[in-house]
Formats: sequence, structure tokens, C-alpha cells
Amino acid sequence: MSTIFLLLIISFFAPTKSVFSVRQQYFTLVASGKRARNCVISNATFGTRLFCLKHCLVNSQCFAVNYHSESGLCEFLSEKLDLNFLEDDLDFGLFHKKIDCLNSPCKHGQCINTDLTTTEYRAYSCDCPCGWCGWNCERINYGIKKNKCIELNNAGFKKVKSDKECMLFCAQTPDCRSADFIYDKNECWLNAVDDKIESLNDNCTGAWFLAFDCDCSNSK
Repeated sequence: MSTIFLLLIISFFAPTKSVFSVRQQYFTLVASGKRARNCVISNATFGTRLFCLKHCLVNSQCFAVNYHSESGLCEFLSEKLDLNFLEDDLDFGLFHKKIDCLNSPCKHGQCINTDLTTTEYRAYSCDCPCGWCGWNCERINYGIKKNKCIELNNAGFKKVKSDKECMLFCAQTPDCRSADFIYDKNECWLNAVDDKIESLNDNCTGAWFLAFDCDCSNSK
């Protein structure tokens, strides 16, 4: 048997780089013998786990898979997956897709790619602007000062249902720095300045002064 023929046989049966990258670089084995049931969006049966993972990889709605080692059943899971609530199932393994900035995970701010690890599926971090907190900068963060307001610096007006809706309106409005929320009338008056620039009026009965808070340590 010639050397060239032997090399061809070895190269044919050797694991390819794509096999390694799909299993090692793009997915994390979250739990063996565990299964998530409440976020299945679809399922299919594949001869190998590799093809199960590949189909999830190209599906933008798929964030993880339950894979059954015996039957080849592959359950595609949505982003609603909660890793705190998994059920025991010995024949299943739960694999989570590695998420990075290409998936646009940050709701606000700048996304920064980080090194992939074998235990963390989030291969990114979000640099949140002031007023946004959470891993994906998804939670608005602001402070409230009751019976105080800023007058004559209005940058917009809207009827709202809550102080949170008022600040979301501010976040979506260019040049808005703070807001006066008249809670008994559900009025939201936006300000182009905040209390660091303009002194607060202490005689604003029925009003709450709202301003973005950069400190996320106490955010909910």
C-alpha cells in the first residue's frame, strides 16, 4: 500500500477542524443528565450530536439544545432558557451556544468580545452607558427625588402611566438629561439639564424629579 494512499485514508477519517470548532469553540456543555423543557421551539432527530449543534449554530432563534444520546433527538431552545430550572434526565445533555458580539446581545452601550471558556457561554461583555444596568444593559436605572422638580428646561412632554415609562421616554429622546414626573396627572416633562447643572425647586408638590443613576450596585 503506497504512502499517498495511506495518507488519504487517514485524512478522510481524521476529525476535521469544523468538528472541533462546533463542539469546543461554539458550544458549552452546561449539564450532563439535565434537560430544559419549558423553552423548546422545535425539534429534529440527527444521527450525531455534531449535526444537532450545527443546526442550532445557523438558527438565530436557537440559543441551546437538549440532545438525547440514544435516540438522537435534538430539541432547540429559545433565549428564555433559565439555567436555574432544569429537570433530571439521564439520557440528555444540555449544550448552550457561545454568544458573542456578532449576536448583538447588548441592548444599550458597546459590546466587547471576551475570551471563550469551557464554563461560560457568554463570550462578551457590555459597556453600559449611565442609566443602564444588567449583563446586557437591559435595565434602566434612575433615582427619584420626591416633591422636587426642574422648571423651564423642558425638552419634551408625554402622558405616561409610570415613572419608569417616563424615564424610558427620556432615554429615547435626544438631549434629555432628567424628567419631572407629575404622578397625579401622569405627566412626564423632560429636561435638557439635570440637578448637577440646575438647582432643584423644593416646592414641587405632586412631582417627582427623575435622573439617570450611573451606579448599578443597587439596581434591580
